[in-house]
Amino acid sequence: MALKIVAPNTSRLVEGLRDTGYTFNASISDIVDNSVANDAGIVHISIDLDSMLQLSVRIADDGCGMDRTGLENAMKYGSDQQNTPNSLSKFGMGLKTASTAFCRKLSLISLSEESGEERIHFATWDLDVLTARGEWLLDEGPAEPDQEDEFNEAMARIANFGSLATPSSGTLVLWEKVDRLLKTKHGKDPVNSRRFVDDMVGKLRLHIAMVFQRFLDEQDERARNVKIYVNAVPVVAWDPFCAKWISPVDPGEVKYWRFEGSSGDQQSVICRSYILPPRNEIDDEAYGTSVKISNQSQGIFLYRENRLIDGPSWLGLVGTSETHMNNLRIELSFPGELDDVFGVGIKKSGVHLDANFSSELNKYLAPIRNEAINRSRRGKAKAATTAGGADSPGRPSERTIASALKSLDIAVIAGQDDGSVVLTGNQGSLTILDSAGMSTGHIAIFPNDDTNPVFVQRKDNLENGSLWEGSYIPGKGIGVSLNTGHSWYRKAYLPNSTNSPLVQAIEYLFFALAQAEQNNTTHEMKDNFDDFRAEVSMNLNKLMRDLPEPAEIDPI
Repeated sequence: MALKIVAPNTSRLVEGLRDTGYTFNASISDIVDNSVANDAGIVHISIDLDSMLQLSVRIADDGCGMDRTGLENAMKYGSDQQNTPNSLSKFGMGLKTASTAFCRKLSLISLSEESGEERIHFATWDLDVLTARGEWLLDEGPAEPDQEDEFNEAMARIANFGSLATPSSGTLVLWEKVDRLLKTKHGKDPVNSRRFVDDMVGKLRLHIAMVFQRFLDEQDERARNVKIYVNAVPVVAWDPFCAKWISPVDPGEVKYWRFEGSSGDQQSVICRSYILPPRNEIDDEAYGTSVKISNQSQGIFLYRENRLIDGPSWLGLVGTSETHMNNLRIELSFPGELDDVFGVGIKKSGVHLDANFSSELNKYLAPIRNEAINRSRRGKAKAATTAGGADSPGRPSERTIASALKSLDIAVIAGQDDGSVVLTGNQGSLTILDSAGMSTGHIAIFPNDDTNPVFVQRKDNLENGSLWEGSYIPGKGIGVSLNTGHSWYRKAYLPNSTNSPLVQAIEYLFFALAQAEQNNTTHEMKDNFDDFRAEVSMNLNKLMRDLPEPAEIDPI
């Protein structure tokens, strides 16, 4: 057997590495990782669009910086492994692949105080040179005057942010020949480039606020403090768990799993669960701004070395998102030594859980998910019942039904001498309450407190998941119950609850359906009507899947 070195095709490889699937937000976060790993206290991200609509991106930090040898290593694809397994850096690929996913020229300009040198050095990958020459040609050496000026300007800006002297060390990452950033999701040029960039910058701030929350929050002692600015505006930490207002929930307040790390020592995975209360239950306007409840914000937030690397999602554990879990957020944190358990890749996202751990996590989260669902259903039922006086006899639909009863074609309900109650319709008469006042099972009995009975009642669930069900109101007649837990009720009725004419029309429809059923049924036909309602309701559930949930606020 003969061993032969077969070098990859430089041009094809370098172009292929541009398509590793980075998003802009993820790529910037990867570069900020390097700043944090190099002890930066301040990071400034600058995204500029010149008069010719040419875009440049700069990431500057006041970290320990690099000498000429350090720069060469940092620019090497698969740079030398760091000694600390808990570093935010992982494969030595992120800086290059994250940058060239969007630009064709990447430069590092840096000054290292530790090296004892006062010279600023640079290193540049120009993909056009690489593909033209077919060789890994890194342009590097002492910084040119214009590079020194750019570096010194970036450090002076950082000094202004910190109200300190100009940093004695630091690094500037510069993207030029940016060819893949000013594009819509369909690959077209934006109509308004400046507005497009402003929107991109706003989304980046929100992303960084979430990903580096523990570093940005001065009150969070789990990670050292780092200040991050985007276009000179400070990024404010966003805590998805709103721990300032609430605590982890039972069952299981804090859960630990232990695994053997890459060093051979036992390492912990930490899990905390939070069920966020609705905004109106916390008497603090700041909570309403921070909570951001939506279908896109539920699930597991996965942290590696206190940096969010995935989520919110369910990591493939429990299937699709469930509306009733919009208020459920799970914190899952692990050290870098357990990367194998989580299958961390180059982008530090798209993780793949160890099969045994995935099974344990599923079991642990099951009762917490159930608790979140139960709380949501109770809350929605309460809101549906009370919002806008939903169960008030003074509602327009209630007044209209009451006044129109004599003119409607409906079953007649009458009490008998023996105390029983008989319903007479198109199919004859049948007893719905016996002489003891007990239901015969033909129709649901509508709870009546004898004070404010209504024709349209809300319930948090109905038999067989039906959307509606006819009900007998003692002393009043036939009414209808609506299932507030049904997706049609949530997605179609509630979003239009302020539209009085539409709401009235909907309530008239279900009331008329309930009346028609009772006016044309017998005990033998009851099962057929039950099956009819169940089938209609089930099909409606399926049809409603693609309609959006009425979110409290827009997702991040």
